[in-house]
Amino acid sequence: MTSDDEGISSAEAFPDGDDAVRAVEELSAATRDPATLETLTRVRATLRVLQQRAEAAEAKSLRDPLTHLANRRAWREALHTETERCRRDGRGAVLVVIDLDDFKAYNDTFGHLAGDLLLRHVGETLMSASRTNDVVARIGGDEFAVIAVGAESSVPVGQRIREALARAGVAASIGMARIEPQGDLAEAWGTADRTMYDEKVRRHGGSRG
Repeated sequence: MTSDDEGISSAEAFPDGDDAVRAVEELSAATRDPATLETLTRVRATLRVLQQRAEAAEAKSLRDPLTHLANRRAWREALHTETERCRRDGRGAVLVVIDLDDFKAYNDTFGHLAGDLLLRHVGETLMSASRTNDVVARIGGDEFAVIAVGAESSVPVGQRIREALARAGVAASIGMARIEPQGDLAEAWGTADRTMYDEKVRRHGGSRG
């Protein structure tokens, strides 16, 4: 490999979208040749389009396509991000896990289209029962979760979600856990999931879905 090739292979040879656009703009400002300026203008427009597409694709990859809630990947990122926020701001958080009751039987009885409509309905219900800064995610087939950052107690958060689901005609088992400012939401997720499963065992004999 020549020294020129090594230069091309370095990370510095491939700037991110914003840097590339700025570089083209600087070249455009420096050139006096109309043909070159026209070419650079087209390059800049193309870079902007590619950048917008990349941003849209990234946003889409963090959303569940059915419910438009955060997906499992976004949820895992939120566990880290919101844990850091709690520690930085000195605030606790409540994590809630929601698992629909008898969802498989519902699908078998009414069909997958009806099942999809139910999942969307649940997503909308959870969003309406949550605050603007809460994280609401679909983390599995019929399993959802909510992070209520800054919540002082799990009781009102869980009650709000239970009542919203009841009004919507949705049967579900719910588990909750709260962390103090120095806690870890990933650990709280495990606790809430076990609590949810314990509730499902008490109510239905323990079969998920």
